[in-house]
Amino acid sequence: MSAELADARGSERSRPVRVTGHPYIMEHIIRPILADFTARNPQTSIEVVPYTSEVMRERETMTRSDIAFVTVDSVDEVGVEMLRPMKYGLIVSAGHPLARRARVTPQDIGSLPFILPLAGTMFEQKVLQMLSSVGCDTVVAAARAQQADIIKDLVLKGVGIAHLPLDIVGAELASGLVHVLPIELPDLYLGQIAGARAMTSARARSLLSFARTVFSG
Repeated sequence: MSAELADARGSERSRPVRVTGHPYIMEHIIRPILADFTARNPQTSIEVVPYTSEVMRERETMTRSDIAFVTVDSVDEVGVEMLRPMKYGLIVSAGHPLARRARVTPQDIGSLPFILPLAGTMFEQKVLQMLSSVGCDTVVAAARAQQADIIKDLVLKGVGIAHLPLDIVGAELASGLVHVLPIELPDLYLGQIAGARAMTSARARSLLSFARTVFSG
């Protein structure tokens, strides 16, 4: 038993904490946290694994990752711990015909081109549900992309309207390159799903505690 316990502890020390999340979340929100955590805890190895839509279905039985960072549209989402709200907006380029309008209705945007996520993805479903919730049931797709940075580039080129987190366009908003349409959107929330191993891994729990501290601040 003593030998087995020693092996288990050695395995725990050597095994990396596997983290996953939507590419936008990992690049713009979680990456600085992982870098800071690793600098403070050099003995803990972090491994970022590719994100798949199965994460939302696997939940506590996740096998590929210990912790998944996700966006959800309800604070009551079962199995998800909420970390912080995420503000989104309908973003257009400075040259867009609606860019400087003080009032915009769902009817105004219904016939205009949008930059949408890839067809059939969970991301597209969320965006279409959000648009429907504010009264826009007809959406014309001018382009489709899954990566937030690519969507932002398409907005800057004037391709269409996009549903984006405000923090990804902060610099462009400040410089006037893009504008947020005056339509109030429902909040989304950044949350985390801890796999079964994360519940027993001191290192995974330490990373989650660090993330909670950062977001609460």
